[in-house]
Amino acid sequence: MESKTEEVVPTQLTQTQVKARAAKGNGTAKKLEEKQLAESMSAMTITNNSSSPTNDAVVSSSTHITEPARTRLFNVKLSLGKGLGVFACRDIKKGEEIFREAPLFETSAQWLCIEANVAMLPEDKKRQFFALHGQCNCHKTPCEETAVMKIWDVNSFEIRGGSNVNDNSRVVRTYLTASRLNHACFANATYKFTRNNYIVFRATQDIKKSEEITHDYMGARYFTVSYRRRILQEKYGFECGCDGCVNNQGTELSDEQVMGKLVELTNEVNILEGDKNDAEVLGLYTKDELITFDFVRQWSDRILQTIDGYLTDKEVLRFALYATLHSPAQKVAESFIQKFVEMKIHKLLEINNKFGLSEDALDRCKAKTAEKIVVVMKQMGWANKGGLQEKIDDLVRQGIIIRAPGELRRCKEHYVYKLTSDIIGPKERYIFV
Repeated sequence: MESKTEEVVPTQLTQTQVKARAAKGNGTAKKLEEKQLAESMSAMTITNNSSSPTNDAVVSSSTHITEPARTRLFNVKLSLGKGLGVFACRDIKKGEEIFREAPLFETSAQWLCIEANVAMLPEDKKRQFFALHGQCNCHKTPCEETAVMKIWDVNSFEIRGGSNVNDNSRVVRTYLTASRLNHACFANATYKFTRNNYIVFRATQDIKKSEEITHDYMGARYFTVSYRRRILQEKYGFECGCDGCVNNQGTELSDEQVMGKLVELTNEVNILEGDKNDAEVLGLYTKDELITFDFVRQWSDRILQTIDGYLTDKEVLRFALYATLHSPAQKVAESFIQKFVEMKIHKLLEINNKFGLSEDALDRCKAKTAEKIVVVMKQMGWANKGGLQEKIDDLVRQGIIIRAPGELRRCKEHYVYKLTSDIIGPKERYIFV
């Protein structure tokens, strides 16, 4: 039998570090880490909100104002088989507000902006973000999503008809505490949003002290057990075992009714009108964070404006013409155009990577952005040989392509241009149409 030596723990280690070392020996390190995260979240920032519902979510100094967790109606702790969950600290009455929370950050829907904002988060918020569940939803092999994309997609909430714009606006935000609420098909809480994008949870029934607080991820109560389990598995990666599923509760709807209900839920405005509650707000921003958000937004806007310009960029249009004329099929042409646009985006991001985004993040963002550019170009008639004549005439008028020299012209419809060495090679190449 192998002798066992006692580990010497240096005196400068904290009590938490000592516990973590001991946990590694008996397989509980992950549980301890989750417990520490729960304790950290239970001490998250809360502060009084201004009575004006349109004020920015901002704390008056560069440090968080932390109040005792006893002021809350809930705490975050381990939930059997679900990781972390949110539990009532006392009895909560039906209709009572449980908590309200500011979004992790304000951002555009562009992945580049989201990646940069996550990279610039304070370390405590960044750690909590990356501890959330993430799942690939691109359904491609290999996966084309970064860790940020996987987490954001699974944990984001859609705000419909808010954000101080117009009633048809839709924005997507992520909330650290709200993302910890687990799903139940017949949940005991629901949420809406204020006009400045705070998420507000209220109890839909009486909740007992120590009972887990849940919300419905998809309007599940309207659908059959098999249907909602399939959707939850595909989108969130778990098979629902709530009481409603175990007891086979659900409304039997026809396929047509299911589609109608999905459309209704997708278009339902979820704004809390006339909200003047002065309740405490979780996750308010510091002034430093607001400055960072603005810096990221300006940087992202400049990058995306440059990329949008590729739709009229002479070099891109020349290559699009070449690829369309010389590809055996439309899909091949689209692929060539996308690769060329990706090359330009990659160069742009490499030069302007102010936030130290990883190579993986840059690659994924350029691929998604280039794909959108190609979709627009396709709608404009590129990659389709049948509709090119009008495009060719327009390019000639702009001087992007020129009529072939006399010795190369075989008929009056022939045009020619020289491609750059970056695209084809050092030799002059001519295209005849």
